[in-house]
Amino acid sequence: ELPFDSTRKRMSTLHRAAAASESEGWIVYTKGAPEEVLACCSSQFGRDGIEALDKTAALAIANTLAAAGHRVLGFALRHIDPPRACSVDDALERDLVFLGLVGLIDPARPEAAAAVEECRSAGIRPVMITGDHPATAAAIARARPGCAPRRPCPWPASPSPTRPRPAPPATHTAPRSTPRADA
Repeated sequence: ELPFDSTRKRMSTLHRAAAASESEGWIVYTKGAPEEVLACCSSQFGRDGIEALDKTAALAIANTLAAAGHRVLGFALRHIDPPRACSVDDALERDLVFLGLVGLIDPARPEAAAAVEECRSAGIRPVMITGDHPATAAAIARARPGCAPRRPCPWPASPSPTRPRPAPPATHTAPRSTPRADA
């Protein structure tokens, strides 16, 4: 297994194919953030089998799902013979065949809106911290009365190579739940 981490935004597992011998018939399965999985793919599985990869179309679908509030995962695979040691350096996650996307709905808890409003009325500025795609986080916030941002997010929904996401402001502060010893 190549475990998920926040830098790679994907994970992969290695499996012996059914009825395969010791030295052949292994499959790498990869799942993770669609843009990261697609970056490892060289083709896609279509109606008639393996075909040319259309990254633009797949990313457009992923962005549409994210904007609707879905958590989106991309899936891919690769057949290999024989397996090599499992590490990122071994390039198990290259020349993958893109299988598709899955959009999961994981709505905010019902009590989230009341908690956000309680914080605001106490003078605390709530901040959403999530590993989700920015479009997913914004859609989830908009779907909850009282949770939608009062001002637009300063970061674009999707970074691009030509327009990278700007660094967040350096003055983010959060209230402490206990006083600091040196205060």
